[in-house]
Order: sequence, then C-alpha cells, then structure tokens
Amino acid sequence: MTKKEFKRAMQCGLGRCIQELKTCGNIEKYRDIILWGCTHNLAYDAQCEGTRSYYLYKLVKCYPDTDFFVDAVIPYFYKSIARSDWSFDQFCDFLGWFAGEGNPTALHALQENYRRMYDVLKVRKRRLSDGILPVRDNFEKLCIDIVNMPDYKEDCEAAYFRMVEELGCLILDNPLFETWGFDWFQACWENEFGKAKIRKQLEKRAENAKGTKVYFASMLKKEDNRDRYAVKRREKIENMTAREIYRLLQNGGKIGWVRSDIPIMLAPIMRRNGKEKEVKKLAAYYQRETDLVLKSQLLRFLANRYCTDLLDMAAVIADSKSENAALQENAFRALGFMTDIRVHNYALELLQKNEHLEDVISMLANNYVKEDCDILVALIKALPVTYQEKDICWHGPFMAVLDLLETRGVKHPPRELLYYMYEHTLCSSCRESILREMSRRKMLTREILQECLYDSNDEIRELAKKRLAKMEGNRNGENLV
Repeated sequence: MTKKEFKRAMQCGLGRCIQELKTCGNIEKYRDIILWGCTHNLAYDAQCEGTRSYYLYKLVKCYPDTDFFVDAVIPYFYKSIARSDWSFDQFCDFLGWFAGEGNPTALHALQENYRRMYDVLKVRKRRLSDGILPVRDNFEKLCIDIVNMPDYKEDCEAAYFRMVEELGCLILDNPLFETWGFDWFQACWENEFGKAKIRKQLEKRAENAKGTKVYFASMLKKEDNRDRYAVKRREKIENMTAREIYRLLQNGGKIGWVRSDIPIMLAPIMRRNGKEKEVKKLAAYYQRETDLVLKSQLLRFLANRYCTDLLDMAAVIADSKSENAALQENAFRALGFMTDIRVHNYALELLQKNEHLEDVISMLANNYVKEDCDILVALIKALPVTYQEKDICWHGPFMAVLDLLETRGVKHPPRELLYYMYEHTLCSSCRESILREMSRRKMLTREILQECLYDSNDEIRELAKKRLAKMEGNRNGENLV
C-alpha cells in the first residue's frame, strides 16, 4: 500500500491497515500516519458508530514502542475537555485501552484529567446558552471509562460506588448538578450490574455515606421530574390537531429532533394512531400557504417516507425551484421519498442541467428503472467522500442507493456499487449495512471477510467471524484472528 492509500483506508476504518502492518515488513513507513490518526477524531458519526479508539489501539499494538503513541495523545486529551466534537471520547477510550492493560502513563493521564475536570465543575455556576456544557458531558464519559477499567466485574462494581460518592460530593459543591444529573453514567452500570441490585445497594449505602445519599436523592428526584414532564409532553403532543400545529408554527414554534416544540416524526405517529384526517389537513395547509417560511416548515413536517403520498406532486416540484433556500431544500427532501414517473423525469431534467446531483441520485434510486444503472454508478462514483460535506453530500446518496439495493424484486440494480461503497464510505455503520446486503447477495469473498476481522466496527468483526466460521466449519469461529 502507498502511504496515501493507507491513510485513506485508516480514515474509513478498514481492516486492511492492520493486515498491512502485520505483513509489510516495514511498519515505520506508516508511523506518522497512525500518529496523525491517534490525535484526530476519525469517526464520521461517533454518536452512531462509536469512536475509532479500539481500531487505533490495535494499529498501535503492532509497534513495539506503544508509549510513543500514548505520550503523544495525552496533551490532546487534556486540551479537549471542553470540546463537543467527540475527539475527547476517542482520546479517552484510546488511553483507556492501554490503562486497562496496565500502562501507568495512560492510567495517570485518565486520573489526572478526572481531577482537573472535577475541579472545573466544582466552581462552574452556569451552563452555556443552549443548555449544553461539553466539559460536563466529557466528564461523565471519563467517569464511565474509569469505572469500566478493572478486569473483574466485582472491581468495576467497587469502582462504581466510589465514583458515586465523589459525584454526590460534586452535587453538594455545585447545585447546578441537582437538575443535571448523570443519567448516562447511571444507565450504563444499571445495565451492567442490574437495576434492582444497584438501587438496593445505593439505598443501603446512602444511610452512612453523605455523597451517595445526595447522589441517590438527586437521581430519584430528577427521574420523577423527567417522568412527569415526559407524560405531560406526550399527552400534549399526541392530542395535537392540525390546527394547533399550524398555529404553533405560525407563532415561531420549531420542528426538530430534540429541544423542539414539535417532534420531527409526529406526522407518521399521527397517521399510525388513526389521525389520517389531521395529517391530510396539514398537507392542505402546506399547499395553500403563501408565507414561504411557514410553508417550508409545513413541508419539512411531512417530508418523510410515511407522509409524502399525501403531498401534491406539482406543488412540491414547483417549490424545489423556489428562491427560498429552506423551502427548496425541503422540497427536494420530499421528492427523494416520492414514487412517480414525474419525479423520475424531473431528475433526468436536472441531470441534463448538472444541477442538484445529490438529490437526483435519491430521486432516481427511489424511482429506479434498469436504464438508470449506468447513470447511478457514474453519479455515485463522482461524489467526493469527505468528512466535511459542504457543497454536496455523499452520505444521503449512498444510503438511497443502499435502500434501492435492499428492496426485493428490483430488476438489474447497480449491485457493483456495494463494493464501491464498502471501499469508500467513512461511516462504519453504513459499511455494516452494506456488508449485510453483500452477504444476502452472496458477494462476500473470503478475502473481504478476512479483512473485516480487523474492521473498526465491532459488529462487522463479529459478522466476519461468523461467516468465516461457517465457511471453515468452525462453529465457534475461534482462532480466526
């Protein structure tokens, strides 16, 4: 492999990088590239696919001087405590792998950063204007990793209760945490040790430990408040009428995933709950609305695979030509879910003009005919696959093509794109879906599966292990790596 090829494969998280280090005979050739990877967040979407820490750990373990990489990561770990781009998570996990095997430098770095962040949070009196405080979120991640470090479950459990006592003291020092809590931390260990068992022990320990008492009381209070709020909000949302949604949007209400007035997927829920007429009313509101901002919001509410059948095709196509950028974007979003010859023909018109190519791919994929095969292949291969998607995105088109290939009964689909997307996607979660479709189509070779044993995605590694075990008649898949 060239250094350029190695770096690109490492960014994708492909197993061939580890294979190369094991066989090339000159691992020094790649040292600077791996060092770069260790000090940059490599995950395309860490929230979905996790960090690349274990993958980087396995790359580094191919070198005899692993401390070279550990020492290099530590300054980045210290500097990233207030960053919200998931880089802290990668550095933390990376050091955690080494600390877990007894590396004193990595262990000291984790403990030192814990103390630093604890001291910062003791005196922090305000969260940011958007309600988020990255240093708190990162601190919670660090707490989870520290508790998870011991080899034995009993030692992890003891570490959990020590951490609970310290977190309770932090709540005492800073009342801000009375309403913030450590839900993720708590959920991890209730899942690991058992919810009933953990809570019973917390209640018992709270009798004699001040910090644990505060932590436990704060946790229960927060849960009660959250549950009552969730019930109230759910009842309010589930009983919303089309008119109420329209009025809320008129008054500046926002549609979104979190911290929004109206959940983005409320329309499909309404249809599923027998409120078809209300959703149809919203589609009618959209069609006759003259305020472009409000019209865009209404279209965004309905632009999903479950509701676009209620939209007027001509109106949506017209809005895709609007000078209002948000309305145009939402119109193309809707067209990507609509199945109609007019959408197909419109996509070909745009292609001739070399316009909205990302949307053209989605529109053609959802309205595919065999004559589109070469067109889709060329369009997908022309997309720049990068972390920063500015002028044109690749992730949505890749998923549109995958949806097409996963659809049964499609004649002459562009199956060759499965190999291409496997090689080029930066998202390991998408690569997992691609590989499962390749498996269904019996396209997985022994060579690909051997590479997948070292993939950055743990589900892919497990998939490869099982498929190879089946090939080799080894039911347990042992001794494959």
